[in-house]
Amino acid sequence: ENVYVSVYGNRAIVKSFENNLAAVSVYDLSGMQNYSCSLSGVNEAEVPLRKGVHIIRVTLTDCSTRSFKVVSYPL
Repeated sequence: ENVYVSVYGNRAIVKSFENNLAAVSVYDLSGMQNYSCSLSGVNEAEVPLRKGVHIIRVTLTDCSTRSFKVVSYPL
């Protein structure tokens, strides 16, 4: 279950090699949730980011999770 996140300016692209993305949530370093979306077994999702450091939590269709620390920046 390979999942990875790429940041492009003020957005992040979450990708999986399988169609197994179930949800994506974005948190700031204080733990406040800034964004959340439910997905239906897709292999790619785009999420908006504010400037700064974020934790992106990805939930897969088998209910397992992956977390990524990312830094967004203005282009």
